[in-house]
Amino acid sequence: MSGRSKVWATCIVATFAVLLLARIPYHSNIHTAYKGKARSHVLTTIYKADRTSVVKLEPKLNHTRPSPRCYEARYFNKWLNASDLNMDSDTKTSQPPEPHLTRLKEISSRCELSRYTNKRIDLSRFVFDDEHKLIMCVVPKAACTTWKRIMWYLNGCENDKEKVFKLNVAILDLTARRLKRLSSVSKESAIAKLRSYTKFFVKRSPFERLVSAYRNKFITSKNPNYREKIGRQYAIVQTAKLLQGLRLPMRGIARGRVGIDDVMNDVRIRSLNESMQESLRKYLVTIRHGNLTFEQFTSHIVKATEYILPRELDVHWRPQVELCNPCALKYDYVIDFRKMAAESNKLLQYIQRNDDVLDQIRLNETHEVLTNDEAVASHMNLLDDDVRLKLKRIYAKDSYILGYSPKR
Repeated sequence: MSGRSKVWATCIVATFAVLLLARIPYHSNIHTAYKGKARSHVLTTIYKADRTSVVKLEPKLNHTRPSPRCYEARYFNKWLNASDLNMDSDTKTSQPPEPHLTRLKEISSRCELSRYTNKRIDLSRFVFDDEHKLIMCVVPKAACTTWKRIMWYLNGCENDKEKVFKLNVAILDLTARRLKRLSSVSKESAIAKLRSYTKFFVKRSPFERLVSAYRNKFITSKNPNYREKIGRQYAIVQTAKLLQGLRLPMRGIARGRVGIDDVMNDVRIRSLNESMQESLRKYLVTIRHGNLTFEQFTSHIVKATEYILPRELDVHWRPQVELCNPCALKYDYVIDFRKMAAESNKLLQYIQRNDDVLDQIRLNETHEVLTNDEAVASHMNLLDDDVRLKLKRIYAKDSYILGYSPKR
């Protein structure tokens, strides 16, 4: 081999060596890589002087985690068509008690009259308990946190009835994959459970629920997620539309480095009319803090439905019929939010009939409704007639099918 060939061969070998080393992620003197998709065992390579020592370490066991049954399986099947259910083969023999039987018949009748044709069932909204054969459709802002805590207890994830009602809500978030959902089982298993288990959801006046969602996410909540992702972004978009090409230091305003008064005193802003200046100041306050006004919040919903269907809205203000689809699925109980404690306790008494009395869980009968009719009316009166009309159209099916007056 000539001298030039040896040089080329050496370069090629060196290149492959560099590429091979580059594939190993580097961090200090410890390199960690996963082998394929099997992440249960971690291959840890510790480089010494000769870079030859390889040690295979088992993952550390976390003994503080709950029972494995309090975690979902990795199987995920989100959608189910109601035609696959064949609810005529429902294996339950007992009929629901009053007032649920009458309530269910009225819902069924209104579904037929409204010609609601959506047959898709979102299995990711359904939480189940195998021991008590219970399925709940989760409706945010309709006592869902209270009932998720009860489902956590019924599933055996917590044995203390007092502690379960103080459980961190982050654990109960459906995206945390702690509560078992129908989307985590096979399609055949989900169908079998829907046919044989007791199914229920809690209904609430659509505009009462809307006001409750607004107050919770943009006023009282300590979690800044909605204020940052929806509040600020909405205000930034509306500010850009209002100013029509006039640029402002949005990031500086959001972080407090640029004062709102300094922006409003800008010569370009002072040239705007008073109405535009007033709207701009409101948007700048929202950009700073993320707290939408109720008018801005409802405007966000109305504008969103110009591009997406109501079933694609955020789950906290998505129509309830789109979440639980009572027109496609035959429920056994529909609990009225205003009578939540009393009606929930009757359902709990039924499903825990075979449990020890000391182990049975109940709700406090003194259930307080924070968002009452007066609060709903005061918020809705802030809106223009045009916005109120559009909101009534968005929530028309909720108002009619679930038996609420459109004026509420």
